Amino acid sequence: MIKHFLAAALITAALWAGSTAVLLLIGFGHVRTVRALMAVRRGLPRLPAGAVFHSRAGEVVMTWYNGARDADESLLLVRFSPPTLLRWRSGRGKSKAAVARRVNAELAWRTALVPLVTLPVFATTIWLAFTDSWLWIYATLYLVAHYALRAVSNRIFFFKFGFLSGVTAYLFLDRAELWHPSPTVAASLFFAMSVSAMALVAVAERSESRTADR
Repeated sequence: MIKHFLAAALITAALWAGSTAVLLLIGFGHVRTVRALMAVRRGLPRLPAGAVFHSRAGEVVMTWYNGARDADESLLLVRFSPPTLLRWRSGRGKSKAAVARRVNAELAWRTALVPLVTLPVFATTIWLAFTDSWLWIYATLYLVAHYALRAVSNRIFFFKFGFLSGVTAYLFLDRAELWHPSPTVAASLFFAMSVSAMALVAVAERSESRTADR
């Protein structure tokens, strides 16, 4: 019995680690993030030449001298969560050229995730739906929902360990030929539960963001 529990825990841990890594990488290379970086890169040449940039609590803040007001002014340029190259030791100012290099590098590695991770993962689930089982289409639809809700809420969603424990338990019941719902019913339920949870969080976060902006 203990061996079965350990095996289930190891399988669940592997599923959780693998799915989390894939979803995080897809989220890091999301088109919303890439477009934001491209906008920053386009805007950098128009910023004051003598501007100094600082990293403060995940935000890149630009400070420049306004001759008309005879005072220094600050402006939030961009905000990014780790992992990112747009964070550095607080208190160290960087020139516009240095920030431009970091923006280009940030844009490069995030854009590279699209052909290296996002497209292959989507293509694999579609290929499996045609060659292995049509139930793989649920994985494709989940990825589509994840991608869309990421654009709405700017949050990266991933499976909870407990949720994947249910998937592992189902696989063990199937292998032991014990009673369990049909694969179609189980896949439909898992899909509905996971997408509904993501949608609720995305809507709540979107509502909070709009309230904060007022």
